Amino acid sequence: MIFSCELLSRIANGPAIEKPDGIWGIILLGAFPLVGVAFVASVFFDMIATRRTAYAATDRRLLIVRNLIRRRATTIAPTAINVLEVKEKWDYSGTLTFRREEEGDSVKKFAFIGIPNVREVAKHVKELRMSAKEQAS
Repeated sequence: MIFSCELLSRIANGPAIEKPDGIWGIILLGAFPLVGVAFVASVFFDMIATRRTAYAATDRRLLIVRNLIRRRATTIAPTAINVLEVKEKWDYSGTLTFRREEEGDSVKKFAFIGIPNVREVAKHVKELRMSAKEQAS
């Protein structure tokens, strides 16, 4: 497209955009950029946290070890797992989510995120859960 000099001069000499005053100025010029920065930072934080997390399914329990700022380990007994959800990608990796119901109506969700061969791990967790139920009864 070819722009004429007249069109470019109209754009250049057009009305100036005024900064909003009062509370709207604070919201538009302060809050929205902060929300955007927080959103982008949370994505990078989650990406780093996922890379620094290790998962293990032993013959007695499931472990999630996070090593971000300090090392933190979460242990899940197989009898506490109520529901398993498997989300598989085209390369057979995926996410294994399991729920643990506690007292009252509270439900906690834990997940093994981005693990290779997610179906095999889900099969192992199901077998672990069934063997724990058989030992309990």
